[in-house]
Amino acid sequence: DINPAMRGRARAQAMHPDGTFLYTLYTLPADAPVHDDTATGDAERWAFVHVISLVDKWSHCVFLPVPFGTEDESVLGMAVAPRGDTVVVADPSVGQIAEMDTATNTVSGVHSVPDLIGWEERAAVAIADDGRTYVGVGWTLLELAAPSYEVAHAWRQEGTITHLSVAGNELRVGGHGAVTLLDRVTRQETGIIASPDGGTLELLG
Repeated sequence: DINPAMRGRARAQAMHPDGTFLYTLYTLPADAPVHDDTATGDAERWAFVHVISLVDKWSHCVFLPVPFGTEDESVLGMAVAPRGDTVVVADPSVGQIAEMDTATNTVSGVHSVPDLIGWEERAAVAIADDGRTYVGVGWTLLELAAPSYEVAHAWRQEGTITHLSVAGNELRVGGHGAVTLLDRVTRQETGIIASPDGGTLELLG
């Protein structure tokens, strides 16, 4: 069934690079977790990635381990790697990153990133071809090394980061009515594309 009866609030959505799968990140309120039948011990979950196969017409839920979604369900963010092999979910309210293997539809790793904690805004996430992951939350932008997810570099932006995108060696940072361009090699700012009317950014791709 491509539309199973799973409740939750959609927080982020991303397409597999080849267009065959759609990934949607859902969270649940603190008083309404779902039960993971495959788990042992504490089986209550507050966040999951819903996978839809657009070719074979099936769907599957990948539950994220506790504490994902338990502190502030509104701040979780997600991205798909350019090769489509990994989905990354960031929860800044608990300072953790989860990796999901798209071949097996399982959580393959959880990493602690304490530098994410301290902001109440939603995380923006982007993944580069070389495996480096970029997470923006509040005014903080982090470059996380692969595969350790240790902080390799940090920037401070002029306002809240709402969108991230990577194209080759260029990192595009959206927020506060502009897109800031950063060189991923030199880690220096190369330009700013400002909104002519100071409006908000709706999409960065």
